[in-house]
Order: sequence, then structure tokens, then C-alpha cells
Amino acid sequence: MKMVNILYRSKKQLNQFIKNNELEGKGLLVLVFTNTANRHYIAEVNQHIMKVLPEATLAGCSASGTIDGEHIRNDGISITFCQFQQPVELHASYQEVTEGNEEAVGEHIARQTLRDHSKLLLLFAEGLHTDPTRLLEGVSKISTDIPIAGGMAGDNLRLDKTLLFLNNHVFENGAVGITVNSNHLSVSNAYRLNWKRIGKEMTITKSSGNRVYEIDHQPVEALYRQYLGVEKLEALPHSIGADFPLLLRRKEMDIARCVVGLYEDGSVQYAGDLQEGEVVQFGYGNPSMILENMQKDFLPLQSFPAEAALVFSCAARHSLLGEHAAKEVKPLSHSVSTAGFFTYGEFYHSEQTHHVLNATMTMLLLSENASHTPEITMNEYTLCRKKTADRQLSSIKALTHLVDQVTSELEEANQKLTFRNNQLLKISKQDALTGLYNHKAFYDLLGREIEFAHSVQKPLSLAMIDLDYFKEINDQCGHTAGDKLLTAIGESLKRCCREDDLVCRYGGDEFAIIFPNTKQNQAHEIVKRIQKEIEKLTPPTCDKAISLSAGIVELKDKTPQDLVELADILLYQAKSAGRKNIVV
Repeated sequence: MKMVNILYRSKKQLNQFIKNNELEGKGLLVLVFTNTANRHYIAEVNQHIMKVLPEATLAGCSASGTIDGEHIRNDGISITFCQFQQPVELHASYQEVTEGNEEAVGEHIARQTLRDHSKLLLLFAEGLHTDPTRLLEGVSKISTDIPIAGGMAGDNLRLDKTLLFLNNHVFENGAVGITVNSNHLSVSNAYRLNWKRIGKEMTITKSSGNRVYEIDHQPVEALYRQYLGVEKLEALPHSIGADFPLLLRRKEMDIARCVVGLYEDGSVQYAGDLQEGEVVQFGYGNPSMILENMQKDFLPLQSFPAEAALVFSCAARHSLLGEHAAKEVKPLSHSVSTAGFFTYGEFYHSEQTHHVLNATMTMLLLSENASHTPEITMNEYTLCRKKTADRQLSSIKALTHLVDQVTSELEEANQKLTFRNNQLLKISKQDALTGLYNHKAFYDLLGREIEFAHSVQKPLSLAMIDLDYFKEINDQCGHTAGDKLLTAIGESLKRCCREDDLVCRYGGDEFAIIFPNTKQNQAHEIVKRIQKEIEKLTPPTCDKAISLSAGIVELKDKTPQDLVELADILLYQAKSAGRKNIVV
């Protein structure tokens, strides 16, 4: 295959370029990536291309910088012609996006364009209001096998309006998909992130798709103020939110999420979804760090017989790298023809999964010739730093190491403190002798369970239990034997009760059991089982029969105190009737 690029200047220049390169419409894919938002001008250029090459398929979008070989363009229109030498079919589809229908759009595009011999799906989507995750979920309904590449349209970080192109048409909404269908095409992909994790781990606690409301149970805007010192939140999408993306781990991949929008309620829109429960950290990068390890990252690509490379990199990466952005592309562009653009979210395929990436450079290699062996050489383009640059990088590494170390120590101290607090909390609720809930915890639990029972209109029962003649056992056998007996009884109560039942030591030789979602007759059966179990026990140092008396009451619009008093009355009746009784 052959791929050639041109920075558009005029129709005459374009016509001559097409003639010189002997470009033909059949089997020709034209990719148009533009840094201008002039819709009329772009439409005129695209219409001219389709007039000159009526059999070609044209697709593309607005960008936040375009990649034209070894050059990064920040203005103008970059046009790439992909001329396939072997038989190929190109199938394209555009679908409009309305609120919440991204999944259906992705499914429709995949259904319209995918064939049995599809080797690649190029996908471009409106970059500011479209949910890319749901779009890819729609594609996944049809296929998770097909490699996918492309991204969200950009507008040079103006965050105003993005555009999509398909043949003669220009759209301000929706998504465009193109499949390359061939028995001779091979593709390979790779990606580079190289952002450094910094600071403590945090958890997404409230989110919906790519809109996040809370992290670690605090508003997202408060988090950026606290950790990054952001005074004006409107600066987040344009600078700080891109320079310090959130990093997370999914399916063995490091993934970044950049801020692209703010809502009046303080929630934040990211250029990709963040799910509740996912653990994130702030990411930090600078040109020296990002351009490190290029030789290692490009090594897997050297075995692929690439004839062309499409690069879809993040606008945040372009913004941070600045004049160094071209250095990251040069290992490819000096080996094979290279083109692409800087996106508001990159589409990537790995391990049967379609991903939305941010702050990442994705690379797609194409080949129709298995014997072609380009040499991706690094020596000339490895970043040659002066001593001052090396010193700066060393300082940054030392700083991030220091922050990581301090964070690790603080998290370790916090874990120890949390463990100790949990122990103290447990002790404050636990009876020291039996390990059951204590008197104070009983009333807290009873109040909570009564409130819940009323809210869901479910029954609740309470049993107050007293050991018969326990004072005599203490007097005859000793307090040590009495304590051992109380411990054994506590274990018997827990063993006989269900997992949701709440067993408490009310005081002395008196116990209380809260039975959630339980009617009085059901609680009665459980207490009878307890009574039989208790009768099997004997004090360790004397032969004295053990029995219990109990009063059981069911909740009927009563307060905790009312319920306890009524159960106590029934318990008194049980003991007055000769003990070893249960009154309901």
C-alpha cells in the first residue's frame, strides 16, 4: 500500500499532488484532519476532493493538531491518501447522536460497515458532547474482535465546536465509521502513556458515565482545590485538568482520564467513563519523562512489516509536549509514511476489548506486504538532553519519589490509625465477657432496626431472656464459674440464632435478642431452641441445673423503650409462673 500526505494550500496544488502521486479513486481512502473550524471552507475542500476522486471514500474530523509525517501542524488542513494496492472494500456510515443514544449509534455503525473480512474499523466522533464509552459499547455488541482506531474530534482546546466529515458532508454531531475490508491487509497496534502516578489512591464514589460527582465522598471541585490548588475551576479543562489526569488500571492497561468540561453543580466531565468503585490517582508528566523509554516502547513494532502508520494522540499530550511532540512521532515517520491527529479521546483495541484512552499516543500500523521490513531506528531521535535537562529530570524524579514516599508513609499511618479506631469502636460496642453486643449497643441497634422495619413495613420481634437462679449458682459455685457459664451461654445464643439476628448482653444474667423481619411465633421457635441448648450446660465446678425464662414481643408502632418495657413485663410473668417459661 501507499500513503501520502499534503498540507492543503489550494485546489491547484491539490490537483497537481494527486496527479504526481497517481492517486486513483478505486481502493482509495482519503483522511482529512483539520485545525480550522471554518465549516464552509472545509466543505468546499472536501467537495473538491470528491469531485476529482468520485470513487474514493473520504472521512475525518476537526483536530487539536494534525500529524503530517514528521511535522506537527497547528493550523490548516492535512489530507492523507491511503492507496491500497490489493483488492479492498471500504464501507462507511454516519449516524447522528441524540441524548443518550450513543450505544445504539455504535451498534448501527458496526452493523452497517463490518463484513466477514473486515480488518479495521476507523471511528471518529463529535468530541465535546458524545459519550465515547457507550459508543464503543454499541460497537462491542456486534464485534469485540475487530481492531478499532481513531478518536474524538478536537478543536485546539477551544472546547467550542468539533466537526466530522464523510465524503461531501460536514457534521457538527454524531459519529463516522469506516471499515477496511481486505484479504491482504494486516494491522498491528501499540500505545504509549508514560504519565507518572503521584499522590494517594482515591476512589470514585459517585459517577454516571463520564460525569463524576464525588471522589472519596467529596465533590470533585473540592478535590482539585485541595490537591492542585486550583482557584478558578474554569481553568481545569484547558490546563490543569489535562496536565494532571486521573490514572487507573483496567484489564492490565494503564488508562488516563482528562477533564473536558464542568457542570454548574460542581461535577466534572472527563473524556471517558469512570465507574463507581474504581481506584484512581493523579497523574503527572513532563516532556522528558514522557519521551523516556521510547526504544523499549517501539521495540514490539519492529517485527511488523509496516508500510504506513496512523497515529491518534491526545490533545493533552500535544499541549504538554509542545515543541517536543514531533519527537515522539519521528521513530515512525522516518521509517514509514505516518499521519494522524490529536484527539479529545483515543479509541484503542486490546484483548477483545474496545477502550477509550486519554493522554495517550496510539499507533496503528498497516501492511499489505508481509515481506516488507522497515527499520524503526531510535538512535537519531532519542531525546538528547543537555546537562541542565538531565538535572531537571533528576530533580523531577526525586520530587515524585519524595511525594510517593511521603504518601506511602501517610497511608500506612492512616491504615494503622483506622485499625486502632475500628478496634476501639468494636470495644465500645462489645461486652468484654461474652463478646456479645453490650447494653449501649443494644439500644442503638434496636432503634436502627425499628426505624428500618417501619420504613419497609416488615415485622420485628424482641426477646428479653433471664437465667433462672443465677445468683444461687454464683453463690454456690463462685463468680469465676458464673463468668464461664455466661460466656458459654453467649456462645450458645449466637449458635442457635440466625446470621441477621442481633444477640446482646443486656446486663448481669439478662440477655436480649433482636429478630429482624421476624414474627413473634417465629422468634418463639428460636427461643425454644435456645432453651433446650441452655439446659445442656452445667457450671464448671458444681452440679446445678441451668434454665432460662423469656418474654417475647412483636413490634407494633412502639419506641425502643416501649418495646423493652413490654418484653420485660412478659419476662416477669414468665419468672412469676415458676420460671423455665417463655411468655409471648
